[in-house]
Amino acid sequence: MDQSFETLKSILDRMPVACMLHDGQLRYTYWNPLAEKTFEYCFEEAKGKHPFDLIALPAGEPARDAFRALIAEGGAQTKYPCENQTKQGRILACEWSTTPFHDAAGGLVGLLSICQDVSSRKRLEEQLQQAQKMEAMGLLVSGIAHDFNNLLPLSEATR
Repeated sequence: MDQSFETLKSILDRMPVACMLHDGQLRYTYWNPLAEKTFEYCFEEAKGKHPFDLIALPAGEPARDAFRALIAEGGAQTKYPCENQTKQGRILACEWSTTPFHDAAGGLVGLLSICQDVSSRKRLEEQLQQAQKMEAMGLLVSGIAHDFNNLLPLSEATR
């Protein structure tokens, strides 16, 4: 391997997010340690495979077409939400950022994908929404109870 790739690999190995490199056919050529931990595949298992063969859910052609369109745009796409599956079958809520690399003629020669597992954050957001719904319901019920109490006739003992 050449020195520049070794330098890049050293940087990507230390990143606090899952990082993957793809070749021009979008086959994996590198996974950092956090990608291995996140998706539960070692690099040797992922090497040479396409995302739709390994971690992407079988969402069909619309998802594949969206992925291809994203790459065709040529720029980085930040916070591209996607559900992915681990080797053990767990479903992760992920946010992806991709950067395509093109040759002088504009042909795709590779892709850097960065992924952050946001499953915990999604669960917390859902819990917060549920708590807010419960709070609103509590306020509604207490208001109804208060109004109902005001409608009750005063008892003989309180007159």
